[in-house]
Parts: sequence; C-alpha cells; structure tokens
Amino acid sequence: MYENKLDIVIESGADFGMTFWITDNNEQIVDLTDAIVEARLRQFAEANDFFPFTVTHGGVNGRVKISMPHEMTAIIPYTAGVYDVKITFKNGSVRKPFYGEAYINPEITRPYDGTILNIISVGKLEDLPEIGQIDRLYYIHETDEFYRWNGTEYVTAAEPNSIVAVEKIGSQGLVDTYRIYFSNGNTSEFFVTNGTEGPQGPRGPQGPAGPAGNDGNGYYHYDPETELITMINTIPYSEVLNQKGGYTAIIGF
Repeated sequence: MYENKLDIVIESGADFGMTFWITDNNEQIVDLTDAIVEARLRQFAEANDFFPFTVTHGGVNGRVKISMPHEMTAIIPYTAGVYDVKITFKNGSVRKPFYGEAYINPEITRPYDGTILNIISVGKLEDLPEIGQIDRLYYIHETDEFYRWNGTEYVTAAEPNSIVAVEKIGSQGLVDTYRIYFSNGNTSEFFVTNGTEGPQGPRGPQGPAGPAGNDGNGYYHYDPETELITMINTIPYSEVLNQKGGYTAIIGF
C-alpha cells in the first residue's frame, strides 16, 4: 500500500467530504473489515490542537470517506494546515495511505459576528446618519452615550471594552505569562513560549593591529644602602653614569 500525497481544499463554513478507495501495491482493493480508520487536521504536524474528520469505510470494498460539518469548518482559525488518514488493520498493522496539505478558504458570505470595526463620534443624537452601519459604534458627545444601528433603528449600546495594559507576571522555563487588563475591570492571561538559545556562531576574523606606541627610555637606579629603586628618566644619561654607588638599568617604556 503506497502512501500518497494528496492536497485538499476545505471551504470554511461549508460541509466537507472526500472519498478514497484503498488499494494495495498491485492496485487491488484492500479489505477494511474490522479496521479502524482515523483522520485529523492540524495547523502543523507538531501542533497539539486538531480538528477530527468523521470517517466511514465500506469494509470489503476498500472505500473510505472523510467529512467535516460546516459548523466545524467555520471555526478553523487558520488558512493552511496538514492532514493524514491512518488505518489500523485487525492484525495490528498500521498504514497511512493519504496525507498532504489542507488549504482552508475563508468564508465570505457569513453572518455578522458582532465585531465593531470603528467608532464614529457625533455631536448630537440628531446628527446620526439616517441609516447607520451595523459594524460601527456611534458616540454622542452631548449625552456621553453610545448607539448602534441594528439594521432597522439606532439602539443604545454599552461602552466598548478596551485593553488598558499588558503586564508580564511570571516565567517558568521558556514560557512567559502575561496578563491583559481591560477597561471594564476584567483580566485575561496568555502564554508565550520563547525559543531556546541557538548554538554559538563561528568566530569572526581577527581585527587589524592597533597603532604602535611611541618609543621612550627610562632609567632606574638601585641604591644598596637604602635598598630603594628610583626612576630617574628625567636625568640625562651622562648624569646617571656619574652617580656614585649602586646600579643603573636602562629600561625602554
């Protein structure tokens, strides 16, 4: 039985269905009697969350149908994912006859979900347009009130909720926890998983040598009676040689 890559397209908000016939390497129908057939959709292979397909099969005729109702396709939050079909036969062997990319086309003709796209500010109630837009919120300065157009008339609306602040409140390993504060007093938390530190990069080329310092001479005199060493670089060399006792060293610095 071959593993066949077959990409599929799912229309968001519509019922999805596809039928396969399972054959062996000799193109003979495979008996699926007592077999367990499963199929799942994930955003990527390593993702934990998934959407299950409803799977039916025809037993001896090798037919497999995967489907997903429109209520489920409408809530898929991404536009591209991966899927596969897995068969566990009654003898315990497992095969994956079909796999591939899954492309989810967004639903265009869908009911309004109540999302406010913009807030329009006007001076007085009578300044509102004769016909409003259902996805707008209208603020009246004179009365400090909000109104919405419900498709037929303007009705009062609650003050919109907004994000006031986002705060990091904790860390555990690579996972940081953040809290969102809303204007109505509610809070919500979410998690961010950070990447691990990558390997150290290759060592860069050695930089050019710095400029050489100026040459200079210094004279140090050791007095055996006092056991003191004195720097006398400001004394001319001829005078150093005329000093009595001790030893004089010439040191470049």
